[in-house]
Amino acid sequence: MKIGYLSILANNSNIKLNDLTLYGMKSYIPYDTLTNDLSYQFEVVHKKRLYKIF
Repeated sequence: MKIGYLSILANNSNIKLNDLTLYGMKSYIPYDTLTNDLSYQFEVVHKKRLYKIF
């Protein structure tokens, strides 16, 4: 579980926000035919894109 994770990029002239996670969790439940459990992940996050599409 992640709560309040912050990642920044800084140099001499500026500071940029790289990642900001308000809430994140992962569940690793093995698949079972009786209960149909699956692993899942949920996050409320802002991530900087490192590429341009167009």
